[in-house]
Amino acid sequence: MAILYDSFSYRAKLTPYGQLIDRWYGDNYPEFILPERLYHLHKVIYALLTHDEVYIRLDSLEELMDVLGIEAVSALIREGILKIMYSWMVPWYMVTGDDTTMLLNMQKSNPEQDVIRRIQEKYSHGQRSHYPRILNNDLLHNWQYDYWDQLAGYEANNDMHHPVIKAQYNISSNERDSYVTVRDDDMIAHLRFFLMERAIKWSEELNTDEITFDNDAPKVLLIKNNLVPEQRLEEVMAKIIQARDLPNLALLYNNRCIDIHQIIEMRDNTDGIKFREWMKNKEYRPDELERIMMSKISPSIFEKGIRWAVVSGLGFIPIAGGILGAVAGVGNELMGRFSKWSPDLFFDRVLKKDFQKHKRY
Repeated sequence: MAILYDSFSYRAKLTPYGQLIDRWYGDNYPEFILPERLYHLHKVIYALLTHDEVYIRLDSLEELMDVLGIEAVSALIREGILKIMYSWMVPWYMVTGDDTTMLLNMQKSNPEQDVIRRIQEKYSHGQRSHYPRILNNDLLHNWQYDYWDQLAGYEANNDMHHPVIKAQYNISSNERDSYVTVRDDDMIAHLRFFLMERAIKWSEELNTDEITFDNDAPKVLLIKNNLVPEQRLEEVMAKIIQARDLPNLALLYNNRCIDIHQIIEMRDNTDGIKFREWMKNKEYRPDELERIMMSKISPSIFEKGIRWAVVSGLGFIPIAGGILGAVAGVGNELMGRFSKWSPDLFFDRVLKKDFQKHKRY
């Protein structure tokens, strides 16, 4: 099971002149404020607990270091959990005349050298010494990355001209002269559609089980595909943790009550491994996890978890076979060796055991 963690792509840089669509403009991304840090900590920790591998692009590495800490990121790389792809897209829009612009889907040249320089300036020698080797030799390369981005551009243009999406986002672009030609006023909307379609395309090609989106993506996909996206695993996990009166994992990590080594130990625990295998053998159905856990928790307690998740839950979008939405039902062949094991054991014997002492969070 794998996830493409793409949430950092949606971060915006604010300047006295307005919002910049390239968060890396000026060679530095925007600093994290505490609510945003906790938001990403929630998503990253759930991703680590529920997936074997986490994929990020190179342009997200330094932000992940800021959220988790450089030592934690080093541990994830060393354990083979974190996979870093050699890609650094620069979203520049070029004026083409008549108040229209065109997205130049350019790739930054030799971005790893800038990353090495910034890491060397920010972290101590002991923390950073192995990163030149990692960034020069161990990144995932694929000549098709640019081609995937090109296909995502076509899909983003189609989104811009979907009649319901146009009305929902007050889009004025009408012409289809180029697959990336849009009105100036529609650049932000177009870029967000492009980032969404880019994540979907990359996830399909990488064959990951989930991707992370921004807040509006499920609504756009609902309009575009005319179906309700499946409930996301992070939402179900949040409900269960709240219903079982477990502490806030992001707060625990931020307050240094737990660290990455404890999270890795929980992943490597027999029940942690079985939990991820169980999800895989259930064709990655969060609704099946919720159904089983509902039967283990009293209704009043689980309703409490549902109310909490509705207020706080942003999460992941499941991807199955490259198609978003309904997934095939689970057959009898899925019983097998997991028939005597239930996912509630992961919550009770691993999460509850390790986190209950920090209940005040």
